[in-house]
Amino acid sequence: MGRTRVKKPDIDGLFSLSTAYLTLNDNGFNPTGVAGICFKRVDSKTFADAMRDISSLLDLSGPDVTYSRIKDEYGYEWFVLKSDNFENLIVNIHMISEVLIDKGFEERLLSSVFAFNRFYLVYNYKSGKFYPFAPLSEDTRDNKLEFKIKSMIKKEMRIEEDITKWYPIRKMPF
Repeated sequence: MGRTRVKKPDIDGLFSLSTAYLTLNDNGFNPTGVAGICFKRVDSKTFADAMRDISSLLDLSGPDVTYSRIKDEYGYEWFVLKSDNFENLIVNIHMISEVLIDKGFEERLLSSVFAFNRFYLVYNYKSGKFYPFAPLSEDTRDNKLEFKIKSMIKKEMRIEEDITKWYPIRKMPF
C-alpha cells in the first residue's frame, strides 16, 4: 500500500485579497503594511535550503519589502514582511508559500496573516479559506467586527463559513 498524498493547498486564493482589500479600504479598514506566514520548521537540509531560497528571493524584492524570520513561543516560525505596498505583501507571501510547497513542506504551512488597523485576515492553508480575527485582549475577540468583515468581503474571496474554524492566533510576532 502506498502513502496517501496530502492535497496541496490552493495558494492562488491568496490573490483574492487584492480586490477584497480595496473593499475594506473603502470602508475605513486600512492595511498596516505588515503580514506574516507561519510554519513548523523541519530539521533537514532540504528545509534549510528552502529557507535560504526564500531569503534570497525576498532580498530580490528590493527596499520596498523588509523581512525578518522569527520563532514564536509555541515553536512555530514566521517570516514577517513589511511594505507600504499591500500588493507586495500578497505576492511575497504567495512566493514563500510556493517555495515551501514545491520543496514538499505543504503539511508544515499553518497560516498567513495580513494585519489591518483593527483586525487580521487569516489564510488557513488546510482549508484554502480566509477568516477575520479581531482580538480585543489576550482572551477575547470582537465577534461583531469579525462578522462585519466577513459580510463585506464574502463575495470577493473564499471565507470560512464554519466559525468554529476561525482559530485565534495569539501572540503573533507583529
